[in-house]
Parts: sequence; C-alpha cells; structure tokens
Amino acid sequence: MVIAVIVIAGVSATPLRAASSIKTAKIGWVVDVSGPISMYGQPITHAAQYAIEYINKVLYPNGLEIGGERYHFELVIEDYRGNIEEAPTAGQLALDQNIFALCMDLGVFLEPLYGKLSEMKIPMMITHSPFMTEKLEDPWIFRYRNTPTQVMPATASYIVKKFNLKRPSVYSETGAMGTPGGQQWVDSLVKAEIPRQSIDWQQYKYPLSESQFLPYLTKSMKWGADVIVQGATGEGSGTPQACTTYLQAKELGYKGYFCSYTGLTDVEARKILGPKYASYLTKVYQGEGVDAYTNPDPKIRQWGRDYFAKYGEYPIDLVPWGWDEILVLVSAAYHAGTVTDGDKYRQALAELPFDFLLKAHMKTPMSPQRNKKLFDAKGQALMEVMVCGWTEEGIKIPKAFMFVDENTMKITSVTYPKQDLIDSLIREWRDRNKR
Repeated sequence: MVIAVIVIAGVSATPLRAASSIKTAKIGWVVDVSGPISMYGQPITHAAQYAIEYINKVLYPNGLEIGGERYHFELVIEDYRGNIEEAPTAGQLALDQNIFALCMDLGVFLEPLYGKLSEMKIPMMITHSPFMTEKLEDPWIFRYRNTPTQVMPATASYIVKKFNLKRPSVYSETGAMGTPGGQQWVDSLVKAEIPRQSIDWQQYKYPLSESQFLPYLTKSMKWGADVIVQGATGEGSGTPQACTTYLQAKELGYKGYFCSYTGLTDVEARKILGPKYASYLTKVYQGEGVDAYTNPDPKIRQWGRDYFAKYGEYPIDLVPWGWDEILVLVSAAYHAGTVTDGDKYRQALAELPFDFLLKAHMKTPMSPQRNKKLFDAKGQALMEVMVCGWTEEGIKIPKAFMFVDENTMKITSVTYPKQDLIDSLIREWRDRNKR
C-alpha cells in the first residue's frame, strides 16, 4: 500500500502566527494514482492538492478560524492502485489517520466500509463512477458529480432534436452495472421522443474480443441506425471503448452520428486515434461536466491554464470537481464550527447553504437546491451538464449547457454558447497547440 501525506505550510508577505498556534485538520483521499485509471486519478488528486495549497497559502496563511481555533489543512492520500480488492484497506488506512472527512474518487470500491462512516462519524464525499447511485440513501455519503440521469437525457435530447434522428442503437455491457446503464440510455432516448420500438439495444460481454465492436456495428448498420449511443454503463464503456467504436465504424463505412457519455479530450483523442483524430470526431457529440478549458467564464479558463502550467495535465471535468470538493469540505467545517464533532459536521455539510464560505472560489457551474442549499435531501449536488461536439480542426467546443433533474430526467434549463465564446475557445486552443 502506498501512502502519501501532503502538508503545505502557509507562506505570506503578512506576519504569520506561530506554527504551533495553527492546528492541522486532515481530509482523507482514496484514489488510484499509480494504476490503470491513474490518468484520471492523478489529475483529480492534483486538483485537490492545488486547493489545499490555495487555502493554506493564499486565503488563510494565518489559518482559518473554526470554533475559536485556527486551522491549516492536509490531504492524506491512499493509493489503491486501481485494485478493487485493495480499496477497502486503503479506505480504512485513511479513516485511521484522524481525518474529519473522506473523499472517494472514480472506481474506488469502499462498500465494506460504509458502516464505518456512521460508526466513526466521518462523512464521505464521492466523485464515484457515475452509475453508482444507490448508496446516497446513506446520510453519511455525499456526491459531487453529474449522474447518468442528468448527462444521458441532456446529450440524447440535444443530438436527437438537432439532427432529427429516428433510429438509435444503444451499446452497453451485460451485468449488474451494464444493463441498468443501458436502460438509462433507452429511457433518455424515449424522453427525447424516440419510440421504444425504434431503439435497438445491444449488450456485450466485457472484456471484448479482438473484433471488439465490429459485429455490433454491423448489426446497427443493418438496423438502419442513424446514431450509436454509448458510455457510462460500466468499466468497459469509457473513452477507450468509444474511440474503438469510432475507428471501427469508419472502417465499416458507417455514416451516422455518435452520442457518448465520455470526457474525451483532444489530447486523449490524438493519442488513441492518431494525428488525424479529427476525422473520426466530426459527428461525435458527448456529454460531460464543464471542464476548465470550455467554461464560459474566462477567469476559470485562465485557472485551467494555470493548472496546466503547474501540473502539465489537461484540466478535465474531474479537475474542477477535485478542487471544489476540498472547498466544500473546508467550508462545511467553518459553518459547523468544528472538525472534531462528526455529527455536527455532517449536519452542516447536509445543510450547507449554496452561498457558503468559499463559494466564490468554486470552478464548477452549479444550481441551488432545497431553498438555496448545495445538496439535495439525498446528498447530491446539482451541476451543469455540457454537451459538446468537435470542429473539423479537432477542437472540442460546447454546444449546450443544461441543468437536469436527476429524478425525473427533466431538462430544467438550456443555455447555448454564443459565437464569441466559441471564437475565444478556438483561439485559446490554437495558442495552446503552438507550444
């Protein structure tokens, strides 16, 4: 087990309190930073570290006052290496290090520890795999990310209505995650006014054979599919599988569209699809969170460039989430007036006002809930969904921003980007790629 503890001391031009007078509050962080999904685990962890540094060095070099004491913050990282069997051990190691909150990110499996949260009085915030929804019935668990019943309806609605599509093919894995995930796509398409009998739903066993999606694509083409729909239905439905579909569809001569739930970036596309990646993506429309390079706010896009300069990584949607998680957890401690009374802290997190202490420093577009609270009654935050497409030059650009009620799958608001935003994003992409 790899253990890393990041402690960032405050540095400021103003006189600092004696280090001994500033206490330390710890946040546990269980993530894969060295295994098969570390390409996501590392950026979200770097974002959390970045937020810790910002709070300690920039905002509160003399410590944040909580309950009459001043605090700096530490991130206690437990790397489970992408090994699902090691995840509970990593989680327990974090819990045993006197943390006041725990974060579980991406594919971490900590279900054996859920009972420990209430026992030890430590709430957990997750940006977990999007299809893990059922555990939010636990009052000690909160989630800060989009869900399938938000992203899928948004993406399906946009592409179906934009191109007047009639005959979609849905791909999902078999099994406990794949089948419900595929059903969510079907439900989203029905919500977009596609009759159920006009939807072809194909399931595959993961891992796939060498032929991968060829037989499924062949069947879709015989069906007359005008759009292939996939993504976020299990471990075998992410960006690599989506790119395989784009490659093999072109090989077969498929001429329709793609509707995907992935966070594919131009950096990943170039790596997976090759230097001519743009030729595969002109009919791809994907749903995801708003990343720091496509955010309408130029200040947040500058923050994304600062992040890239510091870590050398594309600020995918997980990066704003990781930063925000830390700000939310620290703000809840301030509002609770404690980092030691777990019951009081959990209650403050559950009832955190939308305009909380560090709200002005957040990077994700959000919407208030429950009379201006951040979380709904189940502990789910409501963040904006971005539906994006690709230019012929290979630039990812937003097509629509939507808020979606995850319970009803109803789209509650839609905003379309103005041309000056698109022009700015294209110009900024070209500037980045000159280097």
